[in-house]
Amino acid sequence: MIIDTHVHVWPDKIAAKVIDRLQAVLGYEVESDGTIAGLLGQMQAAGIDKSAVLGVAEVPRLVTATNDWLMTVDDPRIIRFGTVHPDYEDYRGEVERLRRAGFAGIKFHALFQGGRPDEERVLRICEAMGEDMIALFHTGAGSREAMANPEQILATPERIARVLEIFPKLKVIAAHFGGHFLLEDSKRHLVGKNLYFDSSWVPTLASMDAQEAAAVIRQHGADKVLFASDCPFGSPRRELEAFLRLPLSPEEQDLVLGQNAARLFGL
Repeated sequence: MIIDTHVHVWPDKIAAKVIDRLQAVLGYEVESDGTIAGLLGQMQAAGIDKSAVLGVAEVPRLVTATNDWLMTVDDPRIIRFGTVHPDYEDYRGEVERLRRAGFAGIKFHALFQGGRPDEERVLRICEAMGEDMIALFHTGAGSREAMANPEQILATPERIARVLEIFPKLKVIAAHFGGHFLLEDSKRHLVGKNLYFDSSWVPTLASMDAQEAAAVIRQHGADKVLFASDCPFGSPRRELEAFLRLPLSPEEQDLVLGQNAARLFGL
């Protein structure tokens, strides 16, 4: 089983508009139309069995509507992560609503929501999640250009490490190898600790040095890394091909491609 643990989708009626805006902000071309149907087509073409779709409400007023829509996505190939904005007032009630609906966890995206992972507005949501839900953090920069102003990067590996210290039993996924364009910081603060990395690296994993990517996976532990494409900003097929070119053993590949996620998601 191959599981993609990091994809984004939106309702059909707004997907094109959202993608146009995100392309302008991030500067990346897209590989899908951002709809559920488009994602399922990409999955079929790549031979991916399941994908984790990540909701992101950029402002508090969109939290309920975003999660309501995700609750209508009823497909055995889809694993759902909801959204709770750091400024959402009834955060405890929304976390519980997501839990009852069977969501795997919550996506925190500092790039679009604000909120550093280790500040109280985010930590209170993590506390409400307890030990059964997964906190998936965007970690690092959004683009190479953002590295010109590193002080503006809110979700750094060091801040994720503080979350782990505060909530040692919280299930955490740090996206983008624990730090998009901050790989050395990830090695310093996160590698080897009790959390998962995902392998997404927009615009493509193929832009990373293959030896370095494989070394990080081994140093962190191949049993704590999850395959991810960041579709529609990455192509599931292309990212899978790039991953399979990494100098890893078949056993390590199997762990990252699906066994770890199946265990984490209780599949």
